[in-house]
Amino acid sequence: MDAQVVDGVSPNSAAITRLVHELHGQAWVDLVSGVHDDVSLRAALHIGPTQVVLSAAAVADQDFVRRAIEHHGDRITVRLVIGNGGLIHAPGTEADGLHVLDVLGQLEALGAQRYLVNDATRQGHWWQSHQDVLAEFVRVTDRPVTAGSGVDSLEHLHELCDLVPFGLDSAVIGHALDAGVFTFADALAAIAARYDPYEWGPAQP
Repeated sequence: MDAQVVDGVSPNSAAITRLVHELHGQAWVDLVSGVHDDVSLRAALHIGPTQVVLSAAAVADQDFVRRAIEHHGDRITVRLVIGNGGLIHAPGTEADGLHVLDVLGQLEALGAQRYLVNDATRQGHWWQSHQDVLAEFVRVTDRPVTAGSGVDSLEHLHELCDLVPFGLDSAVIGHALDAGVFTFADALAAIAARYDPYEWGPAQP
């Protein structure tokens, strides 16, 4: 769930809060709301999602990230936007241009427990640019990773399934659902274990 936050307040926070409460106990909800400081973090936590996603800009403020993890560790996801050469895309911050694996080491030292990783390209397509970076990222960290961009087809979901054994545990597919490319039921079927009639046992997704 993505919501814009200005001065710690989302203009549609009432609607988001109502939706989160209705989904409580039925679905895992990540709130992506531009959280980059203590004020916006408190506002996001007040809404009550399963996880609050710290913005890519927040990565440059290690003191804030440390406080967020120390006080709300199991509810904090860190968002990383990765561009060419595996470099962090966070314009206007000290983290911009740092290599993602260097930043990852710092975040691991701070106790980060989950990551939402986005491709920095305009279309957000891992398959056209930095799929190898995503693959390396999930292999290096032992924390759960969500692929936050780039799923435009069921084939993309099939490719992401190859990274599940290495720590990829979910993917964001909102745009494809909105555009009617496939349904949520289609997505679940695409990642379900399937049986190959020519082989004994379950086929790989």
